Amino acid sequence: MNQKLPMTYIITNKPYGVLYIGVTSDLIKRLYEHQSGLIDGCSDKYKL
Repeated sequence: MNQKLPMTYIITNKPYGVLYIGVTSDLIKRLYEHQSGLIDGCSDKYKL
């Protein structure tokens, strides 16, 4: 059985104090999406 478990993660833009809390079952992929700006939303807007 190759089931991925959900996990909660927190990212921030430390100088400005914005926190983003998310849930994903593929953390590596999701962090790449945040860092690359592939997803429009909070993390893109605040450069988390």
